[in-house]
Amino acid sequence: MDDLSIIDDFLMTELAGSDEYGEAFVEYFLHTVLGQKIEIKDIKVQKVETPGDIDKRAIRFDIRTKVSLSKTFLVTEMMDDSIKLKRKAIINIEMQAKSDKSARGKKYDIRKRSRLYQAMVDTNMLIPGSGYNELDDVLIIICSSFDIFGLDMIKYTFTNICLENNELLLDDGAYRIYLNTSDKIGGTDELNALLKYIANSTEENAVNSRLNDIHTIVTKVKQSRKAREKYMCIWETEERLRDEVREEMQEKLDEKEAELAEKDTELIKSKAIIAALEARLAAVNG
Repeated sequence: MDDLSIIDDFLMTELAGSDEYGEAFVEYFLHTVLGQKIEIKDIKVQKVETPGDIDKRAIRFDIRTKVSLSKTFLVTEMMDDSIKLKRKAIINIEMQAKSDKSARGKKYDIRKRSRLYQAMVDTNMLIPGSGYNELDDVLIIICSSFDIFGLDMIKYTFTNICLENNELLLDDGAYRIYLNTSDKIGGTDELNALLKYIANSTEENAVNSRLNDIHTIVTKVKQSRKAREKYMCIWETEERLRDEVREEMQEKLDEKEAELAEKDTELIKSKAIIAALEARLAAVNG
C-alpha cells in the first residue's frame, strides 16, 4: 500500500470518502479540472447502481458527487478547454490505472464504459411523474494512466454537436472529460502538476502548497491501520479471484488440448483405415 498513487482507485476512494478531508480533496480536484470554484453538496464512493432489472448489468461508481458551480461556461469554440454546466450537476469520477483490458483479458472500450455510466446516472435521477427538464447535467470524468485517444493531450472534453454545423451544440447536459496522466500537451500548469501527482503520489511531485496539503492527507491515509487492513482484505480477495480466473483458463486450455488430442487420434485412425482400404484396392486391381 505504501507504493500506491491516487490513480489507484482504492487510494482515490479512501481520500474522497474520508469524513475529515474528502470534501476538500474532491473540491480541489474538480476546481483544477474545471477551472472554477466548486461547492460540494454530497459525495458517495464505491456506490453501486442497478438498472432496476436483475437481468441487466449493475455498475459501481468510484466517486459520485452532487455539486453547485460558481458559474457556467459556454463552449463557443470546439477547442475551448471550458465546459458548459448548469449551477447544479452530478459528477462521476473514475480512475483507470491499468490498460483497457478486463481481469479476464478481454479488451473493453472505456468510451463505451463512460456511456453506460452516464446512462445509469440519468436513469436513476428522475422519479415517476418528473419532467425531463428536472434532469441535472451529468459529467463523467475518467482519469487514466494512458492516452485513450493517442493524441498526446492531457485533457479531452466532449459534448454533443451537430455534424452538419459544428457550432451547434445539442446542449442536453451530457458531458465527458478524459484525463491522461502520461502526456503534457494542453491544460494549465496546475492541472499538469495535479495529474503528475495523481500518477505518482510522491513528496517530490507535490510541487505547490495545495499538493503539499494533499500529500499530507495521502500519507495519513497510507498510515491508517483501518485503511491498510481494508486494502489487504481487498488485495487478498482480488488475488483469490485472479487465481480462480487462472485456474478456469487453465481448465479450458486443458479441455481444448484434450479435444485436439482426441481429434488427432481419430485422424490417425482414419488415415490408417484409408491406407488399409487403398492397400486392399491395390491388391484387387493387381
